Amino acid sequence: MRALALLLVTSFLAAPVSAALVDDLREAKKLVRRLERDEPEGYEALIDDLLDDLDGRVEGEVRAATVAIDLHAPSIPRAERAARRATGRHDRSGDAASRRKRLRLLRKAATGARRTFRLLRRRSPDEATALKQPVATIPDDRIDEGSGLAWWHGAFWTMNDGGGQAVLFRSETADFAESTMVPVPGATNVDWEDLAVHEGDLVVADVGDNGRTRDDLVLYRVTFDGAALTLAATWRISYPDGPHDVEAVVSIDGALHAITKDRGEGTLVYRFADLREGIVNVGEFLGAIPLGTEGEKATAADVDAERGELVVLTYVGVHFLDPADLGSGPVRSLPFFGLQAEGIAVAGDLIVITNEQRQVFAALRR
Repeated sequence: MRALALLLVTSFLAAPVSAALVDDLREAKKLVRRLERDEPEGYEALIDDLLDDLDGRVEGEVRAATVAIDLHAPSIPRAERAARRATGRHDRSGDAASRRKRLRLLRKAATGARRTFRLLRRRSPDEATALKQPVATIPDDRIDEGSGLAWWHGAFWTMNDGGGQAVLFRSETADFAESTMVPVPGATNVDWEDLAVHEGDLVVADVGDNGRTRDDLVLYRVTFDGAALTLAATWRISYPDGPHDVEAVVSIDGALHAITKDRGEGTLVYRFADLREGIVNVGEFLGAIPLGTEGEKATAADVDAERGELVVLTYVGVHFLDPADLGSGPVRSLPFFGLQAEGIAVAGDLIVITNEQRQVFAALRR
């Protein structure tokens, strides 16, 4: 019976993120009821693991809604109230008397975050219009060549391009006005180019190779305990057909993918599954992505889990692709010009882009 219960929970946690967090919470409610009814050995610990995973996702969604409120002008009182209620329900879920009550509060918090985004969209410009002008400038001069951006543990993370310190910068606001510098122990910044959320951890991609001569490409996997980063794995990688310059790395269906910066060979995609330490992991060539105009250069990528889309940033556009059909190219694209824009992150319904000139752009998904 315990084996069946463990299989049910691990299958739920390992499954691809559904089209909506609220749907996952609804399915979790059914699973929790089943486990509480059958009471298999160790079921309470399994439910707690499930709720902890969902709690982290709900927290990220609620904080993303708060970030969207902060970036939006003019203020929308109804959206602000919805965000406050969502935050309060998430906070109370940590003190819930029962697991069912905790799950109920998490569902209400996620629903409140969704409502916040809906209310904001009604008074927001379309994505292309919103991305025409920066919404902020990063005041922290320690971030002098930002390359890569991620939304992780309810905060934005970025880092400087190659040759700098092996540190990340964490901020709960998109403008990094009050950022914290967090060292990455055991890592070296040769040419860091992107950040990718992968199976709940963060991957720092040291894969930049302007001259296409490097044989020391590395992916650093790190965890975060709320105060410090811990190096969980160091993966050396290479490509089956020789060196490539890469600035976009993203996790799709549990495997990391590297997207090349077109240097005349096109935009190519390589898949890295079953990564191991102590060896050079050779990627699997998946094919080329026809991105916009010929020679368009991919500089960052992220996954919009709610919509099941891969989002690729270039110097002249933002492209949305079906991860299961990359070879068909973008499903749709947005024109965008943000100088040396090399960081993109999806936070709830919010897309945030940063460039090396320390400008921040943001738009709500339609």
